[in-house]
Amino acid sequence: MAKKYDILICGAGLAGTTLAYYLQEQGMKIALLDVAGLSSSSRVAPGVWNPVVFKRLTNSWLAHLLIPELMNHYIKVESITGKTLLHFPKICKLFSEEQEIQLWLKKCQQEENLFLGKTIHRNEWVAPGMKTESSFAFVEQSGYLDTNNYLDALIGNLILQNIHF
Repeated sequence: MAKKYDILICGAGLAGTTLAYYLQEQGMKIALLDVAGLSSSSRVAPGVWNPVVFKRLTNSWLAHLLIPELMNHYIKVESITGKTLLHFPKICKLFSEEQEIQLWLKKCQQEENLFLGKTIHRNEWVAPGMKTESSFAFVEQSGYLDTNNYLDALIGNLILQNIHF
């Protein structure tokens, strides 16, 4: 006897698996089709998010809205699966000249720039190719998702919730 599903999702990568999770929460019967393999783009993706466009020192598109949503989602999945998925190493912006430092500081004063660290760290040594002492600042609210761990944990949870693979 054929099984009936509300939704058929092709691909159990980041998007397909996350979509299946949310549709399952709404009570839908899901069939999730996938050809397992380490060569899928979601399996090799580094999962990094950087809320700053370095060329213009502006926020990435909708970062102020998307980062809180991604945090809510992945923290919820961490609590459900008991897996550590999120990591928060700082992204470091190296400055090659004083003009870049001044632009960073100017951009930090703009209200919409939520992600530029306000502290400039200066070292006395000069790195090769740099015109001034080594200086850098950190990006706020950057990090990465352990994509393989996320997929394995969520797919394991979805299987337990009667999603058909």
